[in-house]
Amino acid sequence: EKKVVQANFETLESGAALDTDQCDAAISGITITDARKESVDFSKPYFNDQIALLTTKDSGISGFDGVGGKTVGVQQATSGEQYAKDKGLKTQQFEDVELMFQALESGGVQAVSGNISTLSKRASENPDLEVVQSVDTNENLGVAVKKGNTELLDSVN
Repeated sequence: EKKVVQANFETLESGAALDTDQCDAAISGITITDARKESVDFSKPYFNDQIALLTTKDSGISGFDGVGGKTVGVQQATSGEQYAKDKGLKTQQFEDVELMFQALESGGVQAVSGNISTLSKRASENPDLEVVQSVDTNENLGVAVKKGNTELLDSVN
């Protein structure tokens, strides 16, 4: 029987939520990486995601290279955060994606960096927002399970 729980993304991607039995599986746009594979076991990839930049339509920002000194919101411990940092952008970290979106909509940050699957959904819900760039980083998303839980992993696959 399925029971949905919310958890901080960092506890999902690090495996802490799985190790403490807060949940049995984590499906939250988690990119499969070698570093994460040290803490959790991943299902077969279910989606190839991209990194995107979301901003307000009147921001004047046209892509990652046009951000300049403006602040980019990022969700803690995500590939969107890592991409923005790799680009040398000034970032503000958020534990929760909803708080990150609220900061963008209220002017606390001028853009947000994250997975296109999440950012494009928000843009479709708010006519004042737009995805101005997406970059194919060959990110494959997977379901994370507690290390060694082959029975659940086989079921997920």
